[in-house]
Order: sequence, then structure tokens, then C-alpha cells
Amino acid sequence: MQSLRESGYAPFSLQVDTAQALDLIRANAPDLGLLDIYMPGINGIEVLRRIQQTNPSIGVIMLTASQEEALLQTALDIGAFDVRCKPVNLDQLGWAVTVKLAMQD
Repeated sequence: MQSLRESGYAPFSLQVDTAQALDLIRANAPDLGLLDIYMPGINGIEVLRRIQQTNPSIGVIMLTASQEEALLQTALDIGAFDVRCKPVNLDQLGWAVTVKLAMQD
């Protein structure tokens, strides 16, 4: 979060259950979301599907520790802009954020 702030972005973190997260995303319509694939309750793939159904203009970069190629491809096929594997290289993540936000302007 700090490196995103230092790059001039205004990040906020949602550490709530997925239903609350989806409500907050609908209410705030962020430009971009960083979304973990594996999380309690609904997994990130399903959350991505719901984001794409309600507001496909929100860019999503998926984060995961999984190396399962089919899962990563599914995220891209559904509409994720990028998938980054953990541990995340912050410079590469920052570049992906910059590129996606530039594409939205």
C-alpha cells in the first residue's frame, strides 16, 4: 500500500467478507482492484465474475500463490487484466497498475 501511495495513487484496503467487499466495490467503483484468488468464502474467481457482471470497467489484477495454469488462465479469460504470483514483485505490480490505469484514461 505504501508504495502505491508513493506513486500517487489513493489505495484503500477491503478486509471484509466477500459480500461486504462486493457492496463496497459497487458503492465506490474503484478504477482498479487487487484481488486474491484464494480467500475465505467466495473465491476470487467468483468475485471477479461478479465484478465483471456489475461493473466491467473496474480493472482487476489477481494475486495468487497458485501456479495452476488453468486457474490463472481462467482469471484472464473472465476479465482480469493481469495475474501476479506471490510473493509479488512490487516493481512489477506497480508497472501493471500504471499500465492498466493509463489504458483506462
